[in-house]
Amino acid sequence: MAVTALVDPKIATHVADPTPRTRRFTSVCVGAHVLAATGRLDGKLATTHWSTAQQLDDEHPKIIVDADPILIRDGDVWTGAGFSSCLDPALALVADDFGEALAQKVVRQLVVCLKRLSGQSQFSVPLGSASTTRQVDELRHYIREHLAEPPTVAELTEQLHVRTGNSPESSRPSWA
Repeated sequence: MAVTALVDPKIATHVADPTPRTRRFTSVCVGAHVLAATGRLDGKLATTHWSTAQQLDDEHPKIIVDADPILIRDGDVWTGAGFSSCLDPALALVADDFGEALAQKVVRQLVVCLKRLSGQSQFSVPLGSASTTRQVDELRHYIREHLAEPPTVAELTEQLHVRTGNSPESSRPSWA
């Protein structure tokens, strides 16, 4: 199913004529097409939802479109990828305006990451890694529960269901 971004000319006209206090422009998902219609993205690096990135590139050759990043800041224009990534530019704006300390308070309240790993693509990590993450979390909890007598490497590998083949049963990890 092909996705096509549509721009309401009334909205584009409104965005094209900002108030004098406007110091930056931000879009999320296909909102980049609205900024493109105003010319605000001309000569800038921008992202949008991956499914309409080619359309943005085809319709606006003056824009340097990169469909991979979640967030791009180019001067006074910030563009974000798909709708679920709206928190990425929002948190970046909070940090830019009010500092990292306040942004940290906001992310704690929202229970999200302040910034995803550098270079994270718009595409989700394969689901197989989720079970690995859960295994590591379970191991971390196991270690915390056994801090009084740190577990052996063999016990840790048993928790992860991993065979080491060369670790003596009695060896202790370096933090012991």
